[in-house]
Amino acid sequence: MALSRSKSLRFLFVAIVIGIALLLIRQYSRKAEIPIGSGSSQVVLAALGDSGTGGEAQLKVADSLRRICEEQNCDAVILLGDVIYDKGVESVDDLQFKTKFEIPYKAIDAPFYIALGNHDHFGCVDCYIQYDSKSPKWEFPNYYYRHSFGSLVDIFVLDTDNFSKDQAAWLEQETKKSTAAWKIAVGHHPIYTNSKQYSKAYPEKKALLSSSVCYNFDLYLSGHTHGLEDLGEICGVRHIVSGGGGGDLYEIIPNQSPFSAESYGLLLIKAQTDSITLFFYNERGEILYSVKTPK
Repeated sequence: MALSRSKSLRFLFVAIVIGIALLLIRQYSRKAEIPIGSGSSQVVLAALGDSGTGGEAQLKVADSLRRICEEQNCDAVILLGDVIYDKGVESVDDLQFKTKFEIPYKAIDAPFYIALGNHDHFGCVDCYIQYDSKSPKWEFPNYYYRHSFGSLVDIFVLDTDNFSKDQAAWLEQETKKSTAAWKIAVGHHPIYTNSKQYSKAYPEKKALLSSSVCYNFDLYLSGHTHGLEDLGEICGVRHIVSGGGGGDLYEIIPNQSPFSAESYGLLLIKAQTDSITLFFYNERGEILYSVKTPK
């Protein structure tokens, strides 16, 4: 009887260990070096910036993002900077990683690719890199980096707050290496925007970004302007602003762009071999605007 009970306890212990191991494998499988969408004819990406307030607006947009990604099977989410307001984080154990990232997006089963914003730069940026190994959701291997979604989409995530000639040279090299059907540059600062606050701001930064981005990409995604904008195709690139993730909204001046809205919300991208479709949603999950562009 004692021997039988001992065997049962051993079997129970082994079963628990196996169960825990399987859970950990599943949790961290997103960090594996397997390109998302490698065998797919479609890649679905959500993108939003200026999110990290921890407030009501962020939570509303996050819930909308959850519902949209459940319906549309998002492969990934791109955070377009200002991930943690107002001054970034102080350490890799800063509670703000939980309150302004993990908790708002806990129900979204997708990796989040991070771009740095100016508010993120006020804190410990190296802590963002360190946090990459602590969270299965958080993807931030370096200040700027490239990520491939199979052969369909490459994203080139830039550090626009410190965009330099060295970063521009890296971007040129990586762009030449890419064989993806769609090349998307990602940064916090827009090159073009109808924001009253930023339409004429930081001209030197815009000029340097423009020289690297123009005629080299299909899309340039940015935030910084707290609202939603499709500026249309300028200098061979479609310029998109998706800065309605949670920060206070900014005024947009009257314009002739295809779409602009002083609204919270997010961008959804559906990339296929022969076309790419963009959808802007508000914080209630309603489609405000969509456009399909052939390759």
